[in-house]
Amino acid sequence: MSKNDSDINRDRRDVLKVGAASASLACVSNLLINEKAQGTNHNTYDVVIIGAGMAGLSAAIELLAHGYRVKILEASHRLGGRIYSETLGETRIELGAEEHYLGKNNPIYSAVIKKYGKDVYTKAYEGEQLLSIDNGKFCWEFSSECLSDPDVSNFWKYNSYYGNKAQHKDYSISLADDILKQYGVDKDHRAYHLYENGFAGAIFGDSLKRIGAASLAEQDSKWTLSEDIRVLAPSKLGYSDVLEKIWWNEISDHVLLNTVVEHIDSSGNSVAVHDKGGNRHICHKVIITASIGVLQSELIQFTPALPRATIDAYNNIGMGRGMKVALRFTAPFWEERMSYLITEGLSSSCWVPTNYKTGSKDHILMCYPMGNNGQTLTDIAHKKEDDLEGAEEIIRTMLSELTTLFGEEVNTQYIDSVVQDWTTHPYVLGSYSYPTPSTYANGNSFRSQLAQPINNQIFFAGEATNNKNPSCVPGALHEGSRAANQIHNILKGVSDPPQVA
Repeated sequence: MSKNDSDINRDRRDVLKVGAASASLACVSNLLINEKAQGTNHNTYDVVIIGAGMAGLSAAIELLAHGYRVKILEASHRLGGRIYSETLGETRIELGAEEHYLGKNNPIYSAVIKKYGKDVYTKAYEGEQLLSIDNGKFCWEFSSECLSDPDVSNFWKYNSYYGNKAQHKDYSISLADDILKQYGVDKDHRAYHLYENGFAGAIFGDSLKRIGAASLAEQDSKWTLSEDIRVLAPSKLGYSDVLEKIWWNEISDHVLLNTVVEHIDSSGNSVAVHDKGGNRHICHKVIITASIGVLQSELIQFTPALPRATIDAYNNIGMGRGMKVALRFTAPFWEERMSYLITEGLSSSCWVPTNYKTGSKDHILMCYPMGNNGQTLTDIAHKKEDDLEGAEEIIRTMLSELTTLFGEEVNTQYIDSVVQDWTTHPYVLGSYSYPTPSTYANGNSFRSQLAQPINNQIFFAGEATNNKNPSCVPGALHEGSRAANQIHNILKGVSDPPQVA
């Protein structure tokens, strides 16, 4: 059985059922959650921030340091957005962002080292990749079967080729078109799943046909973070835990949880942010850190309507579809050397986080169904009567696939699981952004275009607006700081919330 999260609203079709959020992320008082927003000075602010993910929280930290009155409105019941640590067995696992970049352009790394010491980090995916090919036949990365297989060799080569700007000039084609042109691999080819499950989905969060080849090469050329990554080693420590201790607990008093924003009115001298509870939050400036999925769904209405350039920007950035599924077993049915698994089915790609979680006695396989595979599992779940049955059907499907690969030990050793479907999360509606064929076409960047303020009142920030380091936590942090500094340059350090008649 998969875990069930009773804190998540039952009126939404969120197929993901997870354990109760950690107490450290649920410490915001009822007074804050229930605070009314009409007609008092306590509900006027210099800046209102929509979303308590990394971008929103980093923007708040900057603005509060300058002395501004700030309120963060978060639709869900917790802080962190797509940073989401949970416990399975006795081990902290990551249901959202997992990888940490080194110190280059990344203040998170140095802050974590300062608080916990260098031993808090370790390398991930140590070992050998295992590929499933030809209907369940295994091929180890360094074995003679893999090394002598030209289709597998081409797959390894593509990891270097895809980022070559000189070889990617046609902004109309997708990654699927690119591998067909380069290697003659189409969707019916024996190696197609290696690119679909082990490359497009595993790295960029969607399917080959949706990701732009030249746009991706352009995006990759702008990257300024380290190419090397680390993960948190202690079995009792998650990404949410360290960020809460380092930064988030200092600003929790400025957050309203369970506050769904429906309408933003900037037609007057100040901005009125209306939430689902009928409350108004009046401010001079608003920072919107909602995901690309939320923006594309137009769940937030604007008066006056957003400029065409802003709408075009978020509609020309892709939003990945997918989920993370953690499966716990009594013992590993996989070989110890396996660091990463690429399957031919809906499970897509998997790894073993308990290999690098120091002190963990659990045996956990984390799988990453993204793109078409993630969408198929979501559709399977939606055919069930309720969310819990839907989550259980996802687990049954994946266990069946793994049993085909590894044998009946998969079922006999299975204990429990956690499923996090980001595509159906009502306040996220996707995993993270990716470049479509048009995102960087014709010398433009729709990421930069989305980051442009509207009348110096409405500012957008998040991983999707980062032109150099999108789709990651440091990228979201950079963008929150960027929007905060833009506002500070306008307000000049003077806190003067608008008066409400």
